[in-house]
Amino acid sequence: MSPLTHTTPASYVQRYGSSTANTVTPSYFGVASPQLAQVANVAAAPWLPDTLEELRALKAAGLNLPGIGDFTITDDTVDRARQLLTLSCITSLPAPTIAPFSGGGLALSWTRNDRGLVLSVYPDREVTYERSDAEHSVVDDDTLASDTELAKIVERFLASL
Repeated sequence: MSPLTHTTPASYVQRYGSSTANTVTPSYFGVASPQLAQVANVAAAPWLPDTLEELRALKAAGLNLPGIGDFTITDDTVDRARQLLTLSCITSLPAPTIAPFSGGGLALSWTRNDRGLVLSVYPDREVTYERSDAEHSVVDDDTLASDTELAKIVERFLASL
């Protein structure tokens, strides 16, 4: 198939590039443009380029440990994690810790003042979240229904600090 006639599927819209305004912007909007949310300004999240590189490196280094688990991260998981990391509501958080888990998923976690927020991204693009208090007790957890819901979850996390 010629690259000129190839249409990029909506699931691959999450390719990003840098502009001169230090804003990470989608390099291809495709048919999903009405579904895209405001993305992060790199100046507001100086950790973002290094974190995206870490995500890329984890994908490239995928590891299958027989008897322990397959820690290879799927393309859909990486795409969804990249999308979440570049949402503007995430820029108010510090750099996340990224950890793959068996089955092709990964966890993005933030800790501040002994409180935690974890987003678990699964190969089917499902995202679950968990907020914990200073005693490490879960105070809120569910499946993320939309990216706009994530902004409210981040707000509640920051308000708890």
